[in-house]
Amino acid sequence: MPHQRRPSWRRKFLRHQQQCGLPQPRTFLYLAILTVISLCLLLPYDNTLRLATRWGIQSLQSVFLPRRPSERWIYDNPPAHPVKFGSETLVIVKTGYGTRHRVDSWFEALSPGGKGTDEPLNTFLLIADFASNDTFHIYYQDQVLPIHDVVQTTVSNHHVVLDHKSSHPRVQKYRQLQRAISSGDDEVALELARTSGWELDALKFISGLELAYHIYPTKKWYILADDDTYLVQSSLRPLLSHLDSSKPYFVGNGVGDFRTRFAHGGSSVILSQAAMRKLVVENPQKRTKAYIESLDETWGDRLLARALLRVGVYLDEEYSHFFTGESPRQSRIRAERLCSPVVAFHGLATSEKMLDAGRHLGEENVTGPVLWADLRNLYLQSSEVDHTQAKATSNGGGIHRDWDHIFHHKDTDVVIIKNVANAEICAGMCVGKTGKFKNSCLAWTWEPPATKGKPTGTCFLSDWMVVGEKSKGRISGVHESRLRELERVCLGD
Repeated sequence: MPHQRRPSWRRKFLRHQQQCGLPQPRTFLYLAILTVISLCLLLPYDNTLRLATRWGIQSLQSVFLPRRPSERWIYDNPPAHPVKFGSETLVIVKTGYGTRHRVDSWFEALSPGGKGTDEPLNTFLLIADFASNDTFHIYYQDQVLPIHDVVQTTVSNHHVVLDHKSSHPRVQKYRQLQRAISSGDDEVALELARTSGWELDALKFISGLELAYHIYPTKKWYILADDDTYLVQSSLRPLLSHLDSSKPYFVGNGVGDFRTRFAHGGSSVILSQAAMRKLVVENPQKRTKAYIESLDETWGDRLLARALLRVGVYLDEEYSHFFTGESPRQSRIRAERLCSPVVAFHGLATSEKMLDAGRHLGEENVTGPVLWADLRNLYLQSSEVDHTQAKATSNGGGIHRDWDHIFHHKDTDVVIIKNVANAEICAGMCVGKTGKFKNSCLAWTWEPPATKGKPTGTCFLSDWMVVGEKSKGRISGVHESRLRELERVCLGD
């Protein structure tokens, strides 16, 4: 009698299912998915399971859907949602006692108007950990702009007082700063601002936005910017005109893990009228919780994101690549965002850096949105760069002596090759037809040997580039032919 194969456990299980009327495995899967979705809809907006599910869906979309939708809308005329840039947009400039000297340069760098007819930003609210007085004023276009002490608003909030937080160390540091300012002891005040200013900064976000909404309740857009943030108005204008302010938008440079994705405050934060209304008007209890949490939160921008999460406003990361936490000369210009507009820069802490940004990126010099690809031309048209041509780079552009197009040499994605004899060899590794990195390299820098008498230097290669700055002894260049091809592809979309 031929041997009969015994039924497998799987066939036994399926037969048992059919006999007992149990659901099929696929049904279990559908039920599980439906259960997760139902739970996510019922759970609070800031619940970890809900946030993890949302993060997972977004991650899957980034894998299976096109990497980025077309951004040709920045040239739409008329735009989808026209905004009167000057009268319907409020910029909230956040400063502090220790950095108040930056504000004059912030306004000086601000473009008064472009080559076209669009009005510039002209409505501002200054918030800080101190209030302006008879000895310190900020002027803009012949008007005095008062500085509002919103930290005082936070520490005197009756819910904070009722919660017995008046003795909190952060409140005491604020009181010490105020006593030093009132007594005219500027040296002590500046030292307190230097050591405690970052803690007090977290106390400005919620109270500052609440003040902004109460003074200007009808604005379509509210932009929160630091005193070392530069806003590119010619790029900001089409972004705001593309979005519907009646919907709750929270836009910025996304950072953090899935539990609290937040917009990096230094890169600026954009909130729509609807988002502000949810935060300030419709959910007073949740706003109160944010006031109390601000006394212990390290980062005010994360505190703001958490407060917005609780009222159902999530960070929209579709436009994150429009913002950067770096200065214009040091921002990484990557292939995937080459033809995207850039809206805001950060880290312009000195007057020289802020005014430098204003000279190159102000609307007196540009006629439309500033793309990432435009940065190099806007900055390097000046005579500060030596455009000496080199035979070794005839396929990829010129050599810039005493310059550096990489700058971030310690980044893990920078290829470092030691014992390279000269800049021409380094350039060939990046732009040469037989170069190992020719299909990925966008910039190169050759650094001469640090020790005299050593015959070779170090070659740095990266798949991004920066505008760069003068760097004594270094020689650098850009893979021009690859850059032009990337621009051709993305601009042709």
